[in-house]
Amino acid sequence: MRRFTERLRAVEARRRPTPGALPTILVAPDGPEGDEVRAQAERLRAQGHTVILIADDADRLNAAVDWLETLI
Repeated sequence: MRRFTERLRAVEARRRPTPGALPTILVAPDGPEGDEVRAQAERLRAQGHTVILIADDADRLNAAVDWLETLI
């Protein structure tokens, strides 16, 4: 998880703030906390945001960062 956080910080440091250029990424754990995150994702989508909702899984998190790196 530490490597994921470091990679995500590097991506955030390189990007130029442009509204709508990058999606919002939410990590949904199992259980009631995940239900809250999924509800937040739906609220954001209803407001027109692009949301990527992923499970609490290191492989999926790294895949999301790989995808973000292609945008920069």
